[in-house]
Amino acid sequence: MSYGNSWTVKAEITKYWTFTRLEDLLKEARYYESEFPFSCLNSVSTPFRNLLLCPKSQIVNKTKRFPKDDLYVIISHGTIAQLYDNVVASAISVLSKIAEKNASPHKTEIIPQCYRHLRTLTATLVTPHAPEADNFIFNQESFEKFYDLQWTEENISQ
Repeated sequence: MSYGNSWTVKAEITKYWTFTRLEDLLKEARYYESEFPFSCLNSVSTPFRNLLLCPKSQIVNKTKRFPKDDLYVIISHGTIAQLYDNVVASAISVLSKIAEKNASPHKTEIIPQCYRHLRTLTATLVTPHAPEADNFIFNQESFEKFYDLQWTEENISQ
């Protein structure tokens, strides 16, 4: 069972991509957002840890079909990865500034920036995008259509 000859050079690169379930990422981002700004001020806070540790994996290759029953987000690169990285980097920045200068957390100007990044991430995850736009959220059908892939039950060598 594989994508067989439909697995082209265009699709080959996707085996290196890291995905996370949209529902998991959105749940953790919204939890982090609901606990803001306190979640941003503590490196061991559950919301920040959960967002940082949201499960990520390589879910597709020539002989491993894209999962059927969920939406997945590309987290290794592209639009969502940049937004996710912005949230994590700004949260880490807040934590390091607080640790370095023993600054009052409420006077740290990076906190609003961190919140804006978080809001942009959650808004982007729930906003439908045009088909010709940057594709970063897929289900099995949309992934196979975008990459023109056909799953076959025939056994082939990799």
